[in-house]
This record gives sequence, structure tokens and C-alpha cells, in this order.
Amino acid sequence: MIDRAVIIAGGGGTRLWPWAGPHRPKPLLPLGGGGRTLLSATLDRLEGVVASENIRIQASPSLGALLVASDERLGVGALGTEPSARDTAPAIALAMRRLLDEDPEAVTVILPADHRVAELPAFRRALERAGDAARAGFLVTLGIQPDRASTEFGY
Repeated sequence: MIDRAVIIAGGGGTRLWPWAGPHRPKPLLPLGGGGRTLLSATLDRLEGVVASENIRIQASPSLGALLVASDERLGVGALGTEPSARDTAPAIALAMRRLLDEDPEAVTVILPADHRVAELPAFRRALERAGDAARAGFLVTLGIQPDRASTEFGY
């Protein structure tokens, strides 16, 4: 069982320029399948897994405001703003610090706002197993096995 979710939505979308940029961030591009935005597809993946009131978006104030306004499932309290862009690890640390104050026992999943997952049932099963392992005291990381080396992705 997963109690909370944090959707990380940083980055300037520079790899997708000119389609993405400050006024049209990558999570709002219709690349989520079926005409959905990537953010909408991420929220769809969480349906039935995490209650919508327990989903947070971690982003800069301007980007976060665009993202929250883009989907009615995200309330005004969903936005966790970052004082300055510092990449993924500090964004996660800040979000987790805030959630720790709300519920120190909560099992939380961290998801990027701009991924596409084709196998939804398998993904949800993986989240369920990860939640069970986290409840048992383990720190769990989900990922994919790379098929080639890529310094762009850190391996």
C-alpha cells in the first residue's frame, strides 16, 4: 500500500526545444498516450493506488502553478515549491522533509512527471510490491534495465 506520492516536475525541457519551454513544460506535452499529457498519464497511473489528496507536485513556483492548473485532480495544496532549481535529489529531499512533518510513517512513491509507462498493470503490481517491502522497512527503488550505456542518464 502506498500512502503518498510526489511527482517531480523540474527541468526546462531543453531536450525537446522548441516544443517544450518555460510556457509549455515537458509534462504538459501530449506524449502520454491517447492524447493525454505526460502529467495526466502520471496521475492516471496513480488512480486507485494513492488518494488524489495525497499527491504532491514538486516544482518551481511558476512551473508548478502551470502544472497544478492543468489538471483538476491537483488541488491548490498539491504544490510543493522549490526555492531554487537544484536537480532531482534535493527536490526529493525537500518534498520528503515536508511529508515527514505530515506523517512520519507514510509510504511514499516518488515519480517523474514526464515518463511514459506502457504496461500499466505491471507497473501497479510493482508499486504494490514496493509498498509492501517499504512497510517491512526496506528502501525500494524501481527502475528499468538499460539496453545501452548513456551518459545523458547517468550510466
